[in-house]
Amino acid sequence: MLLSLRSLKAVRLFASDEQTRFYLCGVRAEVRADDVTYVATNGHGLIACRDVMCGGGDVAITIPSAVIDSFKLSARERNGDNPLPCELSKRDDGLWELRYGDVRVAFEAVGGAFPDWRRVVPSEVNHKPACYNPDYLVIFNKADAMLRGDRGHRASTTLSMNGGGPALIAFEAGQRAFGVLMPIRCAAEMTNPPAWFTAPSRAQEMAA
Repeated sequence: MLLSLRSLKAVRLFASDEQTRFYLCGVRAEVRADDVTYVATNGHGLIACRDVMCGGGDVAITIPSAVIDSFKLSARERNGDNPLPCELSKRDDGLWELRYGDVRVAFEAVGGAFPDWRRVVPSEVNHKPACYNPDYLVIFNKADAMLRGDRGHRASTTLSMNGGGPALIAFEAGQRAFGVLMPIRCAAEMTNPPAWFTAPSRAQEMAA
């Protein structure tokens, strides 16, 4: 079964690092005959990506983050050129194996039930304002840059607000990938500048 290491690494940015939620500590790969869908979530945000040039099987597996981190992208793949094949296979001893170039890593799939992630994806958004964690927006931008081979990590994603519901994140990489981000409670809101913004300073008063 062929996977994309670049997609795995980009999506892995949103995998959870909390061991109490071990079932989220990896990338879910839904492999079919003609495509692969990669998903990762930390419970606050989510990235999903689909590759139509990969596939060759019928399996759903959560690949541990540590396994994905053990591989390094080739220079040409970091620059967005044609990728090297990344092969997923099941060994005779029951372990899974991921191979990229000359590197092979055997592993056990992450246990536990991966959540039904499609249920949290909104079918549409209402564009009502909400507050979001800006740190996650940075991660979305980085993931999109990785998918496009943009080593400069320039900002490229667009957030479509959805009030109290999950927002959609559009990637410049196109329809092959998108994100979902949950809103947070606003600590403070501002509908107009503070009074001191329009009040003249003491120096201005003296000059007048």
